[in-house]
Amino acid sequence: MENPLISIVIPAYNAAKYISDAVQSVLDQDYRPIEVIVVDDGSTDNTCEVVERIASPEVSYYYKENGGASSARNYGIERANGEYIRFVDADDLLLPGSLSKQITHSLSLSDKQISIGHYLSYNNEERIPALHSMAAYPPWLALYPKRALMDVGGFDTNMKTSEDLELTINLKAHGYRFVLTDAVVYKYWCGRNPESLYMEATRNKDWSRMRYFFKKHLVDYANFTTFKDYYRFFIIDLYLGGNTSDYKFLRHELPFLVRPTQTCKSRILGYVLWYGAYFVPFDHLRKTLNSICPTGMQNWLHRHRL
Repeated sequence: MENPLISIVIPAYNAAKYISDAVQSVLDQDYRPIEVIVVDDGSTDNTCEVVERIASPEVSYYYKENGGASSARNYGIERANGEYIRFVDADDLLLPGSLSKQITHSLSLSDKQISIGHYLSYNNEERIPALHSMAAYPPWLALYPKRALMDVGGFDTNMKTSEDLELTINLKAHGYRFVLTDAVVYKYWCGRNPESLYMEATRNKDWSRMRYFFKKHLVDYANFTTFKDYYRFFIIDLYLGGNTSDYKFLRHELPFLVRPTQTCKSRILGYVLWYGAYFVPFDHLRKTLNSICPTGMQNWLHRHRL
């Protein structure tokens, strides 16, 4: 039986300093066949020249007008010929043996299961994703069957940030489940590229995108269980962490989306959020939650950012 073709999609924006390392980390993989699809999302630097100097028939370069990471990844998905798709950010690295390890794992799974691996942070600390019903996974952590991405319509181009969270929820809503492999597959250089969308979102908070996300998925689940649990952990982590910046969003935006209405699937959840965000002082509620939340649970919440 022949190995399935894997398409590696690399969205790039002003990534001339890093893109060659990212592409080379893919070409150095011990798995074949592969195709590398670099999608230049309207760069104004010499990203094009750097990629074109890479002499490999496995690498294809495409230029498109700037539309954000979601748009660039969808552009790559449309041009991918592989049965499986792997996303690599232009300033990150795919670790040696990643593709062979994850494709072996993927081929052992059912049609509705998706392989995810461990990753290394910028300081080489190994990170293990939380295998939990509410957890969201970065797009570069999974080896996606192309049919799964097609089932959900790829990435939502209205989401300029948190598109990984939105994709995960979409896939779970369509019956897909993520299965963890023991392999460490990726090197994540958080903040390496100052022009990345992640750094831009860190500098400039834009709650309108999150408001769009909450509105879109508020009524996606028939039984509301997963979404209710997600909010429960989101709120606990917010208060326990003392995150006053995100609390501002919780107080002024979220209650309008989840307050009890005829369209809200969980009236109890609506009342809790409405009451908690508007009538209970921040420090008081945080102190109360700390007193009733076990230390182990607090550490788990902070470790996985849930």
